[in-house]
Amino acid sequence: MKTLYVNTMEGFWSLLRSWLRPHRGVSQEKLPLYLGFFEFTHNVRRRGQALLGALLGALLLPAACPQNSIRALKNWIKLI
Repeated sequence: MKTLYVNTMEGFWSLLRSWLRPHRGVSQEKLPLYLGFFEFTHNVRRRGQALLGALLGALLLPAACPQNSIRALKNWIKLI
């Protein structure tokens, strides 16, 4: 199990705050989408090609994904 330190979380929140700063006025309704996208980009930096392959697999093989995930992805694409 990986240990999580307070400094790790403070660093993550610092990155999140600086990333959200240009997006002033984000509504509470859309905030989960922004947070999800930030989480995705943060994880991409850590997992690299493996995450990209998993994402492409999920997009190309929708039967393997839960229906709610597909619906959420479609809604997110509409908002962009």
